[in-house]
Amino acid sequence: NVETIPGRTITASLGLVTGSTVRAKHIGKDIFAGLKNIVGGEVRGYTEMLSEARDEATHRMLQAAKALVSLLIAVPSFAMAGLLQIWAPGLVDAANLLAGAACLAALPAGMVALVGFPTVREVRRSGYIRSALARGVPGGRVRWLHMLRPSVLPMLALSAAETGTLLASTVLVEPVLQRPGVGRLLIQAVDVRQGPLLLAIVGVFLIAVAAATLLADLLSLAADPRIVDPAAS
Repeated sequence: NVETIPGRTITASLGLVTGSTVRAKHIGKDIFAGLKNIVGGEVRGYTEMLSEARDEATHRMLQAAKALVSLLIAVPSFAMAGLLQIWAPGLVDAANLLAGAACLAALPAGMVALVGFPTVREVRRSGYIRSALARGVPGGRVRWLHMLRPSVLPMLALSAAETGTLLASTVLVEPVLQRPGVGRLLIQAVDVRQGPLLLAIVGVFLIAVAAATLLADLLSLAADPRIVDPAAS
């Protein structure tokens, strides 16, 4: 149970993900622990049990977080827009643009997060991260410079790839939320057979996807120069 985080102030506990476990050792370990109380010394069995319990609780929290992310991926954007209309019509009316953006971003954000979880965990376990922490490098510098930069590469690539999905979802989300936009305009162009308008909208979509891909490549190059110059490693 961690009630404080060094260097941080906890203002609220949302309780979105939790992880807990209760463990016990067999009677032989309990007898050995009782003898240790007489002669003194470390009770290694219970030390191992505490470490295992902490690892198991952390693993369960990660699994709960992945379940939430999977829910974002499983619910289609248009279905989420419909649920918002039913469950929170006041929110849709007051913040129509924000509600539409949330519905459109749910699937890409879930995909990026699902890829990011194992990537960040793998980088965190790398030898150079442990070495930097052992040398006294500040935790913030380790997270934002040494850990984030190599972790962000697959997330950038996936974000660029999901741009097309994000734009295509406007065709489904905007009519449900009854919001004017490029998605509804595309549907109207198909209905009235306006070929030039249809080609213009598709062209804008293609330019947006190409721009997102170029931006992702530039950010990846800035994050890891070894992409161009392998000798930099």
